[in-house]
Amino acid sequence: MKKFIPLAIFAVALLVTVFACATAGPSPQQLEEQERARQEAKEARSDSLEQEVRIAWSLGMEYYKNTQYADAIRYFKQMVEELDPMDNRGWRYLADSYFRMGEHDSAFAVYAEGIQRFPEIAFLHRGLAMLYQRKAAEGQPELLDSAIASYIIAYELDNTDAYSPTQIGMVLLSRGMLDSSLVWFTRSVEADPNQTDTWLKMADLYLVRGNWEGVREAYRNLARIDPTNTEYALNLGRAQANTGDYEDAVATLEAYIVSNPEDYRGYQYMGLVHAAKERYDLAQRSFIDAEKLAPTNVRLLLDIADTYIQMKRFDQATQYLNKARQQDRNSCQAIVVEGDICVGRARAAVPEEGVGVREKLRFECCYEIYSRAVNRGDCDRWGDVARMKMRYLDQFLPTAQEKTEFFFIHPDLEGKICD
Repeated sequence: MKKFIPLAIFAVALLVTVFACATAGPSPQQLEEQERARQEAKEARSDSLEQEVRIAWSLGMEYYKNTQYADAIRYFKQMVEELDPMDNRGWRYLADSYFRMGEHDSAFAVYAEGIQRFPEIAFLHRGLAMLYQRKAAEGQPELLDSAIASYIIAYELDNTDAYSPTQIGMVLLSRGMLDSSLVWFTRSVEADPNQTDTWLKMADLYLVRGNWEGVREAYRNLARIDPTNTEYALNLGRAQANTGDYEDAVATLEAYIVSNPEDYRGYQYMGLVHAAKERYDLAQRSFIDAEKLAPTNVRLLLDIADTYIQMKRFDQATQYLNKARQQDRNSCQAIVVEGDICVGRARAAVPEEGVGVREKLRFECCYEIYSRAVNRGDCDRWGDVARMKMRYLDQFLPTAQEKTEFFFIHPDLEGKICD
């Protein structure tokens, strides 16, 4: 019996030990090992995810750069749907890939959700604006207002964005809103002062408006961007002459002619400088020298025609217009000059009592001439100039009722007003 007592005591002690271990939980060492295991597993998952993100992003961008947008979409969708939906770049490139493939509805959906997630990201608003603009060009012109609104948001979020204000300016220009377009073009060059195309558009707008200070500023910047372009330097001299720096402009061009005696442009711009000062005798002498050096240069011939328009010598202007068209029958500038001759003649024919229906019909003829440049897809800059001039003529155009009444009284003139 006694020999069982130690065994019983041992059994009780063992039960107490097991119970104590069960109620006390893991030891500090065990807890540390468990936490280390969890951290290692978490890091392993994170490393694996980062690796997947890197692979998907690398492959997506590689396909995107190679214009393989269908393949790129697969990886960008993986980015936004699974791997890293909080990286706004994935939304940008996914939407843009759809856009470039012409899948506009899919692009719109991605832009919309991307903007909802990241309302402060400018390039998403800019992309949505581009999509609206594309849809407008494809037959939904009412979406241009939505495009402008999105471009404005993009610019307000990022005033270093030069693209958005440029596009706003272009839309407003297409609507004939010259002053408003100038405001946005100005914001564009403030964001990026090295935009040649935008400065050229501004120079044309200022020229149409007769704002020679603006023309001078535009060509000052163009000459800064490309100091080797003598056209910019010569136009700057012309603008200086029109802003009161006539003597300096003449001196500059005289020095240019001495250094470049065989370059007709020195004489051409000297003629323009003199014409700006209304010293037409000197202008004609310079143009004669220029024409001797470049008798077939279309722009020179049209500049001479334009000067004759200023002098109200429309027959001579027409002669030089015809000379230019003998060299280039498709010249867009020639269309504008033809319209200017038409306007000059129409103005000269306005009686003292003011513009009547007959005069309005003549201005309508000029409007139709300018429209030829606007309707041609290859006229670009001169198309913009023509559009500005058409906008000016809007105030002088006859109504349908005025035309009906006029030709009822003068049926013999119908179809002959523009002759």
